[in-house]
Amino acid sequence: MPSTYYDSLPINTDIQLDLSMLEATGSITHDESKNHIVATLHGGILWDALAAGHYGLNLHELMSRYLDAPSADTTALNFTSGDYSLAVWINPGFWSDDSMIIMGRYAVDVRGWELYYYDPTNLITLRHHHAGGATNRTGCYSGDWLRDGEWRLFGLSRIGGTAQHYMNGQPVTTICTASGLLDPATDAVDDLVIGIRFTKDSNYWTGHLHRPRAWSRALTATEHYAIYESEKEWFE
Repeated sequence: MPSTYYDSLPINTDIQLDLSMLEATGSITHDESKNHIVATLHGGILWDALAAGHYGLNLHELMSRYLDAPSADTTALNFTSGDYSLAVWINPGFWSDDSMIIMGRYAVDVRGWELYYYDPTNLITLRHHHAGGATNRTGCYSGDWLRDGEWRLFGLSRIGGTAQHYMNGQPVTTICTASGLLDPATDAVDDLVIGIRFTKDSNYWTGHLHRPRAWSRALTATEHYAIYESEKEWFE
């Protein structure tokens, strides 16, 4: 996709990560945003063929499959006080760990942000980490993210002290910690991780995943719905 066309799309305003996964083979995947981040695929990645020439990834804890990108290349994802948004297609499978990471750039109870899936309650939580103060972590979660073989689009918009989650373009009940979503401490050292804990040794994502994205602005409800409507046919 020519960059001039990509950048002219309103949905791509302030986009900081877009791993479109068009390669269909190999051990790297390229970011279509202006940051041109290159994510490395570890563990013998399996590519999923979707419709219309699109591809996802089949990750599994037993094979230690995950993606990462260096801290130095992902500084645009060092979200702190500003609003931001995330979106990613997921199809979770079964695994031995209670939690599995979808994506993040963080260190637990110290700095940064993470997005993870929790079993057995099928919750997805956005968590901010901030060492010191009244608490070391705050978050917002939503439920009913079932492991039923169906692809679903997860989206969120962080606005100040809260974050609204979206499932397939529709807002869902999102519950935040009593203190609200405090700003994550700045993170100048941690890599972007997708499908694995920040230490890169546990909490593997097991299942399917497609096109992780991040914006340095809060997407509107209309924009979240438009993403779902424009891409849902790839998974039918």
